[in-house]
Amino acid sequence: MPRAEPDPAHRGAGTSSRGSRSGARPGGRTARTTEAVHAATLALLAAGGYESVSVDAVAAEAGVHRTTVYRRWGSREALVADALAAHSGERVPIPDEGDLRSDLVA
Repeated sequence: MPRAEPDPAHRGAGTSSRGSRSGARPGGRTARTTEAVHAATLALLAAGGYESVSVDAVAAEAGVHRTTVYRRWGSREALVADALAAHSGERVPIPDEGDLRSDLVA
């Protein structure tokens, strides 16, 4: 007996319900999780330096499970590198108090 072709009108016929990364929504759960983990990583770096960053500490600070962090980044090194790279293009405001010495110390 010949195999029936899937109905093209049936959306998602023959595909999984999870979708692919390329079809992920830009503001979806993945983006929110990534931003939370990046923010937690940068906060820990600022507060205590590289040694204060661990996958467990980042996960706790970001409010996600540690397996989420390990699955997406794999290591502390990859996590820190990704967070820094993602935020390296941000503009940092330069103080202008009218006095060069005060600006440099601020």
